[in-house]
Amino acid sequence: MLKINILLSSVILSTIFTQTLQAAAPAVSAYPYSARLNAGPTATTQVVEASLPAESLRFIREDFGNIQMVNDRNEDVIFDLYDKPAGPVKKVSKIELSDAALEAVPENLFDDNRLTSFAFKNRIEANSPATILIDFGELTALHRVEIWPTYGSDIKGMELRAGFARDSLRTLKKKTAFLPVIDSDYAPIRWLEISLWGKNVDLEDINFFAKGEVKLYFTAEENQRYKVLYGDKNLNNKRFKTRVSKPQQSDFQYNFGAQEFNSFAAEDFDGDTILNIDDNCPLVSNKSQADQDEDRIGDPCDNAVEVKNFSQLDVDLDGVADLIDNCKLIPNPDQKNRDKDDFGDACDNAYASESVFKKWTGKSGNQEGLSIPYGLIGGLLAIIAVLFLGVKLGKKNC
Repeated sequence: MLKINILLSSVILSTIFTQTLQAAAPAVSAYPYSARLNAGPTATTQVVEASLPAESLRFIREDFGNIQMVNDRNEDVIFDLYDKPAGPVKKVSKIELSDAALEAVPENLFDDNRLTSFAFKNRIEANSPATILIDFGELTALHRVEIWPTYGSDIKGMELRAGFARDSLRTLKKKTAFLPVIDSDYAPIRWLEISLWGKNVDLEDINFFAKGEVKLYFTAEENQRYKVLYGDKNLNNKRFKTRVSKPQQSDFQYNFGAQEFNSFAAEDFDGDTILNIDDNCPLVSNKSQADQDEDRIGDPCDNAVEVKNFSQLDVDLDGVADLIDNCKLIPNPDQKNRDKDDFGDACDNAYASESVFKKWTGKSGNQEGLSIPYGLIGGLLAIIAVLFLGVKLGKKNC
């Protein structure tokens, strides 16, 4: 009898374990989006590094609990995951400058402090530009360059060149009118040269932002194709084996292609009676298709509801689009800004002492609760001075 009970218990446990394994992988239809690997079936078994498309990152949970990889047979594929979040490039390996004004400190260019500056020597506008050559020390996938001049700086034009090596730079942005913020989908670079034309080139800061990276490492079998599934943030079922801290060795490097709707998912994923292909917010119910800024992204899905924002770029992933975020470097969904100077408190080095708005524009910002009645103070001081002088003269006459 004991043997029968043990055998029966083993069968029950085995059944439960098998059911758990079967239930572990979500159905392929649970994911609204997919992206195919940009590589045909491999001739031999090999280790592959595959990068996710940048547009997919805003649909993926921070813990990667809503991403899965499958083969042609829709079988679960085991993979390791490496991720590097989008954000500011904290340091550069070295910089070279065409020239500098007396006592200029090169480190001020990259100290992320708007109250320190770096000035080039004054020049005649038609002469050669002021140049800044930056070595990032490694391949860096930039998506934004910010160049902030001081108030009173006179910069007319700019040009960007970049490449893998300093002696083979190619043009990223042709000579054009100066812009403080340049967004683009740059390929990875190591060297970047910034050229600035103007009589007075004086800068407060240069900031760089790198794209987020997510790479999957897996063993590709012969004659198989692969795709990644993702998108529903309510799904929390981690499918990766290990989350590694650095890029891994691989035989080949590929990218997953453009995002597309998963053909196995429901045609109306959010159940609002509007098909995914026609829905301006396919993952969140938006039956009215409200889109007040008319950028074809429905309000419940839009991170800048009142401003056209087709890219939905959000470097710090705080839910506020870079287009309107007052602190792009650090998550601050509350957008608190005590001195009203266009820089959120989370990244404002001067909110308590000097308005950055004033530093840039020469005008005082709307600093509610921090204003000082300088006119009244001046008047009182003048009255005190007159009274003091009168008393002193009276004593002298006596």
